Amino acid sequence: MHVNRAAKLTAVPGGLSPQALALACCGMLVASQVFAADWPADSKNWFERGPGGGLSILLVVLWWLWIPLWAGCSSWVAKDMGRWNLSATVWPMAMTFPFFLAAVIAWWIPSAIAGLAIMGVAWAVPTFTYVFVRNGRAPNHEKVLTPGHILDCAADALRPMGIKIKRPPKEVKDSLPEVQLADADGTPMMANSEDEAQAAQDAAGLLSIAIAARSMKLMVERNAATATVRQLVDGVWSTPRKPAAQGVFASKKDEEWENVPAPTPKAAAGAVAALERVCRIDVPGKKSRRQGKCVALSDGKKIPLSLEVASSDALERAVVSLQLPIKPLTTITELGVSEKVAEKLQTLLSYDRGLIVLAAAASNGLPTTFDVVVNAADRMVRDFASLEDAHDPPIEIQNVKRCTWDAAGGISPLDALTQAMRSYPQGIVTRDLSDPELAKRLVEMAASDQLVIVSVPATDAIDAVAQLLKLGVSREALSHAVVGVLAGRLLRRLCPRCREAFATPPDLAAKLRVPVERVPQLWRASPIGCRLCRGLGYASRTGIFELAGGENFSKAILKGDRKLLSQAAVKDGMRPLGVAALDMVLAGETSLEERQRVLQKS
Repeated sequence: MHVNRAAKLTAVPGGLSPQALALACCGMLVASQVFAADWPADSKNWFERGPGGGLSILLVVLWWLWIPLWAGCSSWVAKDMGRWNLSATVWPMAMTFPFFLAAVIAWWIPSAIAGLAIMGVAWAVPTFTYVFVRNGRAPNHEKVLTPGHILDCAADALRPMGIKIKRPPKEVKDSLPEVQLADADGTPMMANSEDEAQAAQDAAGLLSIAIAARSMKLMVERNAATATVRQLVDGVWSTPRKPAAQGVFASKKDEEWENVPAPTPKAAAGAVAALERVCRIDVPGKKSRRQGKCVALSDGKKIPLSLEVASSDALERAVVSLQLPIKPLTTITELGVSEKVAEKLQTLLSYDRGLIVLAAAASNGLPTTFDVVVNAADRMVRDFASLEDAHDPPIEIQNVKRCTWDAAGGISPLDALTQAMRSYPQGIVTRDLSDPELAKRLVEMAASDQLVIVSVPATDAIDAVAQLLKLGVSREALSHAVVGVLAGRLLRRLCPRCREAFATPPDLAAKLRVPVERVPQLWRASPIGCRLCRGLGYASRTGIFELAGGENFSKAILKGDRKLLSQAAVKDGMRPLGVAALDMVLAGETSLEERQRVLQKS
């Protein structure tokens, strides 16, 4: 926008820019002399004019060499000045007309050397003046014609010839969103002093990095001597990353990432204090545990924040939960479920009776899995009812009637079930099943004439059966009721831009029971990273799933042996989580290290 405005302000009649006008005038000046009848003969002296005022070929060439140098600098100024809010009227004029006048003078004055010197001054003075002014506004890594910048230019020019020059690294600009703290109503935070303003800026800086990295949580810990900052990205706590210092003209392919330096204890304390102020937490009380809510204003959007602070005499820990906008998943396959498993699960959802159990470990997407699976049922044809805790209501699912219990109000989960059955639903759903009496009753109903969908926290399908048995459900009832147990885990995907390939070691291929010819190479996370993954090596997450169910599985529930249950599920067609994760490794979507990390949680 600045460049276009500059072009309008410095345009001349006819639509020509000052640079184009000057070049045209110089061209006409020379052309008028070329076609003149009394054009002076070339000078025989290399540096002086001839008797008729003619110039030697050398002087003519030197005169014209100033033109592209001046034109290139003028074009750069026109494009660059808008970035630093410099005058779009002054600088194009300063770069154009002094040089034009100097060029005319240099063509006609008796001393050709003096004329060339005048052209040099007319180019250098406005150019270096502009550089001085713009460098005063530019950050260090974008300043030009400094010793470091000149060294970088020389090093990059000589590198193709095999000549390497050692140069000091330079800071790389990181494209971070602008963040402003605001209270829960969206009113921006106002600082009452310079210290408060600096603290708010430090807090906003931490949140800016967290938002750019898609962090779900940000943790700041400090004691009297040190402070640390960690962020939760794709289910893994890590240190925030930033672009490492490098040469100004290094390509994006050469970019490296490093850990963000930890703040000082004073800066960390100030950032937490700023968050407490904007959350309107009563700081003078200094309770051991404090909570509050606020928002971060970023790119015109409000990002809800929840702050929890725990402190003691020696340590303070603040955890900020960020509710970043995410794209909702709508189909079973979008969860990461294979087409074959999704087709089988869709068949189970069409049953008139039976128990479908959804399971996952903590923080592995169980609420999302539950919502997507229930949405995949034929809710528009059959009536469904959801049993929910009144004090922790989940997101409402269309065409599913909500029936709540309230332990404090004397309404039990069984009371909520009784209320739901008054509308004669064909399906009953409930999350995080933990009430023993409700579990027994739902299993009995599923064994007779009701489709029941429940979720339970569990590490895998076999563990989900064990969790239901712990609630007091009998083996016989569960064996007759269960038609399928879908268990899942969240697994990080390798960054497609910076992942690194390596030859598959023969011993590893033998251990994985995969021929080397089938998979000649595997992939791993880059230790350097890139902008897409912000230096983490992984860029997103997906699910891996196993679906247990069938005649052999139901019979094995009666015997209660985990190994036997697993064997029976595989016999019925289940592909265990470990196999699903291995498929992703062989496909290059994740790494062996990530597979091991996820499966160790079993």
